[in-house]
Amino acid sequence: SQVVRNALDTNPFLEQDEPEVADLPLGAADASDSPGPDVGWGVDPVSRSRTADDDAVFDTLEAVPSLASHLMGQLHLLPLSERDEALAAAVVGSLDDDGYLRLPLDEVGSLVPLDPPADADDLAIALRRVQALDPAGVGARDIVECLQLQLPLMSCERKRALGARILRECVQCLANRDLQAVARRLGVTAAEADAACAALRRLDPRPGWRFGEPSVQYVTPDVIVKKHRGQWTAMLNEAIVPRVRLNRSYAELFRRHRNGEHAELGAHLQEARWTVRNVEQRFSTILAVSQAILKRQHRFLAYGPMAMKPLALREIAQEVGVHESTVSRVTNNKFMATPVGVFELKYFFSR
Repeated sequence: SQVVRNALDTNPFLEQDEPEVADLPLGAADASDSPGPDVGWGVDPVSRSRTADDDAVFDTLEAVPSLASHLMGQLHLLPLSERDEALAAAVVGSLDDDGYLRLPLDEVGSLVPLDPPADADDLAIALRRVQALDPAGVGARDIVECLQLQLPLMSCERKRALGARILRECVQCLANRDLQAVARRLGVTAAEADAACAALRRLDPRPGWRFGEPSVQYVTPDVIVKKHRGQWTAMLNEAIVPRVRLNRSYAELFRRHRNGEHAELGAHLQEARWTVRNVEQRFSTILAVSQAILKRQHRFLAYGPMAMKPLALREIAQEVGVHESTVSRVTNNKFMATPVGVFELKYFFSR
């Protein structure tokens, strides 16, 4: 971080801890667990040179409209009154990056100064208008509603009907991939249950993810998840951990010649020790929190968002032994690279 870099520049008792070649994570990792040379985590592209072809690709990516502009373009084509369009626009403006509406409808209504104020029916109609737009699934309040909104995309009427029943009656069985339980609950054959579940899994639980902002942003993951001996394991990305240590030579020299005239150096030494401890504690907490999240949400890696469990900051705080505010702080703008994508740590908590 910038704080550590500043400390390295100004504190003589701190030095860069350069790793030996044998300590580099790629050298120590087993080849079967490491991504191939063409597999990336979406990290900062500055580390490689860009060609003209690369720039052409980036120009194409940067032309992708945001989800909000894509939806508003469709709303403008509808014969709506100013009032109705304002309400629908408020719904669009309240969607998150995945296309979900996380705010209660009455809060959405409070964002629009109308006379008379919008009532529950007005807001429900506005939401249905947004939910009828492309991509299918936007405007959902939860993942079940998101998939329900996409059921019309299924061409097979039988699968569509069974899919609706699965989402209504036994969605947890779908998340657990318990086909026998689905077949038993619905009174259908295992083959029919399998076909309907497969069709549901082909739907998109994050309909807004394909849309971006005007500029493409890249993140470097703080934590990397790999499978080790059949178990998912979280480990720190060594590339982002500040490598700083106490300069033992300076510290020993100060100890030998310490006297009252070197009070300022004594303060520098104390600050250096605090900086090293703070870095170690901070990243130790990030790793502990990540491991606790992975322990509870490991099914997500195999089965996707449907298998996510409700998770509160308080649960992780209790397991790690820190305050809830600490968990909130270390999960903010911290990212976990998994085999199925890079996710902010906050993504794994109930919203």
